[in-house]
Amino acid sequence: MQALVGLAIFVLAVNLAYLRFETFEHRRRIEKRASEKLGAVDVVPDELKETDYFKRLSSWAGKSQDKKLVLRQLGWLSRWYPWLFDKQRDRQVAKSMIYIVMPVVVFGTGHISELFKIPAQDTWIFWLWLVLVMMTVGSVIVVLAGNHYVAKAFELIDDDADQWKIFMRNQTPGVEAKHPPHLDVPAP
Repeated sequence: MQALVGLAIFVLAVNLAYLRFETFEHRRRIEKRASEKLGAVDVVPDELKETDYFKRLSSWAGKSQDKKLVLRQLGWLSRWYPWLFDKQRDRQVAKSMIYIVMPVVVFGTGHISELFKIPAQDTWIFWLWLVLVMMTVGSVIVVLAGNHYVAKAFELIDDDADQWKIFMRNQTPGVEAKHPPHLDVPAP
């Protein structure tokens, strides 16, 4: 029983950290990155807002509900990642795991410290171990999948932002940035 309580405490710790740390707020991190790359949308002419680069960046930033272009970019991941992370189902899974392991921690600790005896533990101990192992593996998979999703999204956002800058530069070839007069330094 002591090993099971240790396993339950690990699952509890991983899932509490998952819910608490900003590192695991995947959707918010992705939206922030895309918003930074997108910049001020109000200065973009309407005809340029029809480009795929702009639409994808807007979608990643949460400013557009059209997810088709983003899903195409994700490829085979498009089935699982948005379903799990964009709707925050990953956080619901973490909460569920916390509720499931809390009684194991409480009653298991009581049993180990001999405050009370859990009856017929031989009949269900294997099933409890199996559930805890699946929850441990599931917790690690969700953490790793979330990290992969964020890394992939950042990569796609950065690529689209670079292409968007090139596109914008090509659309306005004659426009040059003018420096304020106080920044012009005469040549020696």
